[in-house]
Amino acid sequence: MPGEPLLRVLIGAQRLPAPGDQPTLIVEAEAERVERLRQQLSKQSGQAPLQVHQAALAASPGALTWYRFNDARLNGTVPLEQLQQPYPNLQLVREEQLQAHTLAEVLAQWPAAAASPQAIALTLSQGDPIQVLEGAGAWEQRIQVISLQTPKMQDLWLQQCQAWCQAHGFKPDAERALCWNQDPLAVELIGLGREVDRLNQQLAEAQQRGSRLESTLEALHHVFPYQTYRERRPDLAAFTNDELVDHFLNTGIQEGTDLRFDAIAAELSQLGDARQQEAARNALLERKSQDTAQQIDLLKDMFTRLMANP
Repeated sequence: MPGEPLLRVLIGAQRLPAPGDQPTLIVEAEAERVERLRQQLSKQSGQAPLQVHQAALAASPGALTWYRFNDARLNGTVPLEQLQQPYPNLQLVREEQLQAHTLAEVLAQWPAAAASPQAIALTLSQGDPIQVLEGAGAWEQRIQVISLQTPKMQDLWLQQCQAWCQAHGFKPDAERALCWNQDPLAVELIGLGREVDRLNQQLAEAQQRGSRLESTLEALHHVFPYQTYRERRPDLAAFTNDELVDHFLNTGIQEGTDLRFDAIAAELSQLGDARQQEAARNALLERKSQDTAQQIDLLKDMFTRLMANP
């Protein structure tokens, strides 16, 4: 709601933030820091609800390699070789395999965010900020302020964050460095652009389906049993071939006219059996006719002999 304080979400924190009026969530990847923050929290009272949640954030759930350095402010997902040029004295202490979670998962589990539609002020101090932002999902719509904290974050991520914020409808804060505010007009334009892209995709899919339908219909015209359909539907005898196909697709199928290949094949098989039976009958008649002709010739011969010798 306009005028309401923003929910604060801090990704990484060396110490508890100053007390404020708004609910605050600290998301920290390293277990010992989480324990230290919770110990600090247990000694404080009288401030807005504050929760510490342990999670290493990424764009999607899965395994994540976490690097620890002699400068703990650089601990995160960037390997040593990508950091040594700007930080030549940096040394790798160890690397760990952590289970990554998304910002969307963490926010969905935070009662203060789940129970209220309040906007969110997001501060990024740990890990890969672009991966964190990409993992916000639908919660991105509620993020009103994005800020980078500590000089190390500026050296590593400033250009990437500027590009991401611009692409997602955030503009630089005129009064605060390393801070971006949601621009409602830019967000609306981006949303309209995405809607146009979605509609264009649907149109392309519809055109593809239409092309496949045209090809299927053309193939159907090549194999359609026109004569069989006319024999089964004498009322359509005057229809052209194209009209027969249209009638079958629009009406004939629903009317129960069966033109499936197996049905036609069964009828052809029956016709073949009938022809074989007819041929057998004809052969039998021919043999009987030949036998009868032989008997007639024999009788004629006997009659001739009797007449010659009375």
